[in-house]
Amino acid sequence: MAVQIQASIDAEAFRKTLLKNAEQWPKAADYTMRTMRRRAPVIVARNTAQVYNIAQSRLNPNNKRGHGTLSLSGGLTTFTMTYRGARIPITEFKGMKPRTPRKRPYVITGQVLRGSSAKIGHWSMPGTEGGRYSAKSPWMLVPGVPGPVMRMGSTLGGTMRALAVPQMVVSMRHDEQTIQELQDKMMEELQRQLARFGIS
Repeated sequence: MAVQIQASIDAEAFRKTLLKNAEQWPKAADYTMRTMRRRAPVIVARNTAQVYNIAQSRLNPNNKRGHGTLSLSGGLTTFTMTYRGARIPITEFKGMKPRTPRKRPYVITGQVLRGSSAKIGHWSMPGTEGGRYSAKSPWMLVPGVPGPVMRMGSTLGGTMRALAVPQMVVSMRHDEQTIQELQDKMMEELQRQLARFGIS
């Protein structure tokens, strides 16, 4: 899965500035892009983590603890971030209860969206839901296995997964605010670099 986030600056204002000093503006633009490559993923991760119940570090692929990959490109007035990645384990989200198996029947709840818990699985004594090895079990917790798993007959399936980072970073719940912050940051940094190279 891949998605793109794009930010741009006021092209007309930028064009007028470029005409004032044709030698220095390429350096200013280059340093602006370098800064955005560091700062933009942090802005996206921060805003996304305000909506989804997951640590910012997991949402920034530039972080060693992050998920997926991130590629960045940009010209003189446009900056594009391309996120790629698969769905991540539900255990990466905060607030899953319980997190370890229990001897008594239990219900597993999770909170992918902040402030919104949902039932994601449960466990009952063997023989109460179609037999000890029924064709398909609910999502449940198994000793020694991280996160909820589903039993298919006598074998266990993979760990339960939720959303992918690309799905979360372009969510309509925060994308307008994120894009505005990226554009403001890009313009702010460009102006700082232009001033640095003596272009007012």
